[in-house]
Amino acid sequence: MGEGERRSVGVVLGAGIFLAPWLFVWLLLRRGHSTLSRGLGFGWFAVIALGTFSSIRHRHDTSRATSAASVATIAPPSGSRTYDLDSGPRLSQWTYESSKDDMRGSTDSYATLESVNGLGFGFPYNRGKSWGRIRLQKTVRSGVSALLTITQGQFVCAAEGCSVPLKFDEGPIEALWCSGTADGDPTALFVGDPRRFISRLKRAHSLIVEPQFFQEGSRQLEFMSAGLVWKD
Repeated sequence: MGEGERRSVGVVLGAGIFLAPWLFVWLLLRRGHSTLSRGLGFGWFAVIALGTFSSIRHRHDTSRATSAASVATIAPPSGSRTYDLDSGPRLSQWTYESSKDDMRGSTDSYATLESVNGLGFGFPYNRGKSWGRIRLQKTVRSGVSALLTITQGQFVCAAEGCSVPLKFDEGPIEALWCSGTADGDPTALFVGDPRRFISRLKRAHSLIVEPQFFQEGSRQLEFMSAGLVWKD
């Protein structure tokens, strides 16, 4: 093309700029295209670029709003204690069960409370958190009993029994006498005076126990005990 000769925007180039300006608009920088052609071409490119950016930002904002709405949907009631499953305490409450003894014509009752904090143990008990439980039992064969259990790990308790530090609400630290199970289950301890323990549970809002664990030493488990419904 000679010096000063004008270059026109053909049908093919015009269609390319209209459909994919990010690819074809740069051809307008060749010698011969007019300032008007370049202005129109790069103006169209700017419109498309701004539209694309706005669309991406809108989708991002919508995604964030949807995520926030999902979190709000599953949020716990106001005032409840809840924490991430693997990082700390979670919402806890009493659960109740019953089973009928057809032979004796009686009903056995059970109540279970899970700790609001989980413990991290070393191998081989490192498959997630270890959660403590208080289990109350009332059966026609065994009467009333209370147990302290752990989902994984081993309590340390002598054959003649052991003293577990205990604290109800903001009261003083006390000693809870416990003993192992008849079958030697290392994940469970029987409370020595279950009726007194249950009576204290009914009046307390919270309690902390500090049992000994094999290779882990003394560790604390916290329970939110308010709301217990139990008849001896």
